[in-house]
Amino acid sequence: MTGRIVVIIQRKRLRRIERFVSRLLGGRPTLRRPLDLMMSAVWELSDGSRNFEQICSILDELFAEQVAPVEARTAAALEALARNGCLDVLTRPFAGDWDTGPGVDPDGDLIEVPEWLDCLAAVFQEE
Repeated sequence: MTGRIVVIIQRKRLRRIERFVSRLLGGRPTLRRPLDLMMSAVWELSDGSRNFEQICSILDELFAEQVAPVEARTAAALEALARNGCLDVLTRPFAGDWDTGPGVDPDGDLIEVPEWLDCLAAVFQEE
């Protein structure tokens, strides 16, 4: 685990009127979802190599009382990430069916990440 703050960038899925208003007002085509430290840890730990109990154990070691009750908080965090389309929860062991490395987007919808974002992540890591 890196200890960095994770920022998830997703394309907006706009309806026709929303696209019109966005073009008219100059809205951005993406949503930025900065995660707090605990959610960033959940995101990093959910790479398919650990099960729910292992993730809970690591979070309990890292955050102790801040994450209590760890099972309920971890379940809520995973549900929130899944609900927002940021991860899939598997009921079977992960068999390496797809690449889970950094910057991998199975749908091909990744946008180019600006270079300043690495600098920003370094700033958050130092805090």
